[in-house]
Amino acid sequence: MFDPTTNRVPFGLLTDDERDILQSWPHGLEHYDADNGWKNWGDPLFFGMQVYRAKPAPVVQTWWFNINPDDLWNSREIADAFVPDDRIGVVRVDVIDGKLSVELEPLEVKA
Repeated sequence: MFDPTTNRVPFGLLTDDERDILQSWPHGLEHYDADNGWKNWGDPLFFGMQVYRAKPAPVVQTWWFNINPDDLWNSREIADAFVPDDRIGVVRVDVIDGKLSVELEPLEVKA
């Protein structure tokens, strides 16, 4: 089975189906440059002797948080003092002139 993210075959030697997969890949392509290794290629021309591989789909993680008035702290030190043992991250929420900004600081998960 053809995995476009690990392709090492020049474009001209691929089957029609394999070429179609690469040409329609939604996450972009890279081409191999003998001097510099794999390089990003935003809009490839698909030369027959050029080796292309597909960029993997981006990893997306979605987290939902309940924010309760009893769990809001005005400093990181106080938030850290009331942390459960299984905490995986700290979310900082700033509201400046009515504009919300959120930053996540992931923490190492304890085994």
